Amino acid sequence: MDERWDAEYSKGAHWETGKPSSRMKHFVEYFQKNDLILDAGCGAGNNSLYLASVGFDVTGIDISRVAISKADNEARKRGLNVKFDVGDLNSLSYKDCSFDGIYCGYTLQHTVLAKSVRELWRVLRTDGIAYIVLFQTIIYKDSTQFNVDLDEGVILSTFSKYFRILKGPIVDDYSEVDEHGEHYHKRMVAVLRKK
Repeated sequence: MDERWDAEYSKGAHWETGKPSSRMKHFVEYFQKNDLILDAGCGAGNNSLYLASVGFDVTGIDISRVAISKADNEARKRGLNVKFDVGDLNSLSYKDCSFDGIYCGYTLQHTVLAKSVRELWRVLRTDGIAYIVLFQTIIYKDSTQFNVDLDEGVILSTFSKYFRILKGPIVDDYSEVDEHGEHYHKRMVAVLRKK
């Protein structure tokens, strides 16, 4: 799987905007400066770098070595102290209860959901907040290996094993075109508190 993401980041992934997600303004409302935040599936670090710039203690993790290299380089260039690690959300190397909060944007649909959600729960402190954005569905007009179709009930049941749902799920949809073709997204946002 990491070869796919290394290839995407090597050529410049279409989501590499250099800007943080518009969701960051909502995410930070749940935390105080200096809280320990995990950016799970951080890619080239846009959200991690933003969070560090506004006073959080941030660790970013991604499966792509190329993405992490880009993130490290950008952090050095900006003079920001962010720890970036290469790793798999299905098996995190962090100790139990390491983080006050987790932002996980657009990555869980590419993991083994039950494993990755349990791992996020494990590394989050008691009563910590996980802010999850995922694509429940990705359907390309011309079918590709990148199609995803997750059952909403399975997603919510998996979350509910480890978390209380504070907000959401909020579900919306949109279409776009990328280098793989025209496709449809169904996106889910949920704010979760560790049980």
